[in-house]
Amino acid sequence: HENATVEINGVQKTRHEVLHDFDKTLKSPTDLTGLIKCAKFSKTFDSNHKKLEVHVHDDIAKEFEAICHFLVQSGAQCKIGQAPRSGLEQESEELLDKLQQ
Repeated sequence: HENATVEINGVQKTRHEVLHDFDKTLKSPTDLTGLIKCAKFSKTFDSNHKKLEVHVHDDIAKEFEAICHFLVQSGAQCKIGQAPRSGLEQESEELLDKLQQ
């Protein structure tokens, strides 16, 4: 839910407030140095999709969760964990995803 709140330093804030406050702290892209440990785009089996893998520092975990929430609302798929290794495992994952919705 877009207006769901998260707690940061003992204060409840909406995801919009979290992103707004985080944005105010950034003056240049170099401010993210050390906060984003790794970010990588790669191709997927489906040529219409790309994979973005991001590892962030614990200090911005709540902010990153808010960013992921809005990416998913825009049509992205959030997948956590190791990718399936075979076609059968991929079909199983898709079936489980549909059952969870």
